[in-house]
Amino acid sequence: MTTLRWVAPAIVVQVAFVEWTRDGLLRHPRFVGVRDDKPPPDVRRESVR
Repeated sequence: MTTLRWVAPAIVVQVAFVEWTRDGLLRHPRFVGVRDDKPPPDVRRESVR
C-alpha cells in the first residue's frame, strides 16, 4: 500500500483546462506558469466565467 503524505502549499502555479468534470476534476489540464504575484494562502478556486 502506498503511504500518503500531505504537504503545505509552497508555490502558486497557473493551470489552463477545458472544463470541470461532474466529479470536480479538471479536464485536460496544462501547466501555464508560476505565479510569483500571489502567496499560496490568497489562492481560491475561481468561479465559472
